[in-house]
Amino acid sequence: TEGLAHVGMLPDFIADMEVQGLSRSDLDPLLQSAEGYLTLWERTWSRRAILVQPSIAGDYDGDKKADFVIWRPGDGTWYTLSRNQQWGQAGDIPVLGDFDGDGKTDFAVWRPSEGNWYVIHSSDGSQRVEQWGQAGDIPA
Repeated sequence: TEGLAHVGMLPDFIADMEVQGLSRSDLDPLLQSAEGYLTLWERTWSRRAILVQPSIAGDYDGDKKADFVIWRPGDGTWYTLSRNQQWGQAGDIPVLGDFDGDGKTDFAVWRPSEGNWYVIHSSDGSQRVEQWGQAGDIPA
């Protein structure tokens, strides 16, 4: 059975890398050898704390209950049971917060490549960009 442990790992790994914005053609040169695969896997695993996102469940509709929410990183679209909102792009990190103080969770992302926070205020739909952080930081 040696080697069978990797049967499910490669497809999952490729899917994770595609979510991060890499195409299969980007990955092909690295996956042509076992050494390339292991090197890429080790680099990804060492950054896993950055790739794993905290929950973004919040009160997006103001009913004082957490809402089911999904953020699709490939195109930056947010999905709640009551609405969809395109906000963000590949590589952004979704963040949870009430940035306008109205009691509702705002759609917000942090862009690590710039250190900018991008927020849509739920109170009036206005957009805010705030530079806070730098490349390599992790929003908290």
